[in-house]
Amino acid sequence: MESLLAVVDRLVETNEAIKSKLRESRDRIMEQASEIQSAEDLASTDALTQIGNRRRFHYELATSGPLHRCTLRRRRVCSDLW
Repeated sequence: MESLLAVVDRLVETNEAIKSKLRESRDRIMEQASEIQSAEDLASTDALTQIGNRRRFHYELATSGPLHRCTLRRRRVCSDLW
């Protein structure tokens, strides 16, 4: 009976250790996600003016409004929208 309790105790300890490692990993992932977002913001913003640069402009143009469907093949259709 004591050996069964010892095994259960080890399982509980192992489970707690795994939970701790998972929490640490989650925290590390959150920090990395924040760093990535900061890097993306820096890459799309002019350092002097803090205004979006060409990369940001093209991203916003490509992902907003009806113009996001425009391609070079449909240039005439897109120019009519402008």
